[in-house]
Amino acid sequence: MQFRSSPPLLRYAHLLEGDRILVGLVDSQGNAMILLERLNRIEAAIKSRSCTKFFHQDKIGQMCLFALDESKHMLAVYTSARVCHCLFEQFHRG
Repeated sequence: MQFRSSPPLLRYAHLLEGDRILVGLVDSQGNAMILLERLNRIEAAIKSRSCTKFFHQDKIGQMCLFALDESKHMLAVYTSARVCHCLFEQFHRG
């Protein structure tokens, strides 16, 4: 993989049913990116930075943690500034 700037850091990864993966990345500016893709498309999604959800560092603060509850289709992003809940209805889609 080649990036124009430094590559994002992997902060979270979770394999899901249906050959999908949920990935949390943090870029060099501290922005958090959530990607939900099929395994065979995740590399292209990371390269193109086509994320499902994007959190700006100036709004979330310096630190973030991720927690997934598959039964509720919810990803919680705990940040130094606040807690954000993201619903991902795509977990069980083919």
